[in-house]
Amino acid sequence: MFASQLISQEIFPLKRADSPETALMFFDDWQIKYLPVVENARVVGWLSQEEASKTQLDKIDSILFPQNPLFEMSENTHVFDLLQKFNGLVSDTIAINDNDGKFVGLISAKEIGAAWHQSSALMQPGSVLVLEVPAIQYSLAELSRISESNQVKILHVMIEPAIEDPNRLFVSLKFNRDDISFVISSYERFGYPVLYTNAQFGDNQSMQDRYKWLMKFIQS
Repeated sequence: MFASQLISQEIFPLKRADSPETALMFFDDWQIKYLPVVENARVVGWLSQEEASKTQLDKIDSILFPQNPLFEMSENTHVFDLLQKFNGLVSDTIAINDNDGKFVGLISAKEIGAAWHQSSALMQPGSVLVLEVPAIQYSLAELSRISESNQVKILHVMIEPAIEDPNRLFVSLKFNRDDISFVISSYERFGYPVLYTNAQFGDNQSMQDRYKWLMKFIQS
């Protein structure tokens, strides 16, 4: 998935001649804090909601801050790079340009998050498992080998370092099946502690095991 596929159909840029009142209306309607100002298909500056709310001027032209390359990306940018960019960016919108540097649209942090969620494996049916793995021993190939030996495939992976110990990882795995009891047993047999799962078991076992795993995850 690339930037060109994620351009918003609802949000559009400002013009130099727009009034602060118009800009504030857009900020409020779209629930964003930054918008580019475009002239002749080029981004010429940016406006923040804060500046628009403080000015007494009739036009936004005098309160723009300069064009910022950090706020712009190519339409060929992969979604992973977009997510990384938003993670360290003060702006909640990014201007998308074509190969000639011409403005083609906007992407907002909120919309890219929703699009990513809707299109990812997280929306597919299946179970979730959280493992504790020493950082030095983490191997997705090994985790996949164990699950696939039980005819279960990993659809999605999320890795979080433990806050108090970055040498420990919490590895969240999304599988393509609801019944992963054999996978759980295999991971535990290979020395991977299970911290949590939403897998379906028998009624009694499900309640007992879910409580046990939830407590382990909270106390980790």
